[in-house]
Amino acid sequence: MIEMPKKIIMTDKEKALRAALPRAVRPRLAATLVLICGEKDNPRILMGRRAARHDFMPSVYVFPGGRVDRGDSYMPYMGELSPRTERILEAAYSPRRARAIVLTAIRETFEETSLLLGQPYTRRRSRIKHPSWQSFQENGIWPDIS
Repeated sequence: MIEMPKKIIMTDKEKALRAALPRAVRPRLAATLVLICGEKDNPRILMGRRAARHDFMPSVYVFPGGRVDRGDSYMPYMGELSPRTERILEAAYSPRRARAIVLTAIRETFEETSLLLGQPYTRRRSRIKHPSWQSFQENGIWPDIS
């Protein structure tokens, strides 16, 4: 026979203490990109230092990245995910969301470093409203997720 859990009864003091606690921050989906270049025995890795005014990890060196924006799901792109990356991301997210996560890493890298990671395109595509993606379009580049 399975026993049902007993109802937890809190005292007024416990309820007041619980109400006084700050609410937990809701986690947000984010992406980061690790860029490595140079010789195998002496690689260079791109990192940036967070501002001291940040609440989360101030003055810490981090890889470029940030939270997924709605527009990342609609941005046109070139290339395809590697089968390994696709398998890992699509185990947890829909195919569209998986691509948005990769596009977020590309966009955030541009926002933090001005590096446009993509390929030139010859045909004009639909106008993009996000300022970072507009920079790609103005330079004739579509992000390349491969």
